[in-house]
Amino acid sequence: MKTTVQINEFIKNYKIKNILLDNFEKLLKNNSEKQLDIIDKDIAINSKKIEYKKTENNFHSFQNSILRNDTEIGYYTLVFDNDVNLVDEYFVIFN
Repeated sequence: MKTTVQINEFIKNYKIKNILLDNFEKLLKNNSEKQLDIIDKDIAINSKKIEYKKTENNFHSFQNSILRNDTEIGYYTLVFDNDVNLVDEYFVIFN
């Protein structure tokens, strides 16, 4: 298990925060509200709080809350392999 310091270094060294923000913006740009199951695109991710976990495949998962008017409405997650290649992403809206 990685320590908080190791996780923060990983996030900083591999620019995970920037990748999360860029990929989230691309997702919003390239998909309609209907495709994303949202009312409008006036949403954001909380890039100040990135949750980390190691998956059962030993990949690295970084998750942010999706916010509308400071209320959490879902989460956005990117999953990287050990070579820091993006292997999956999740955009989940709570119903």
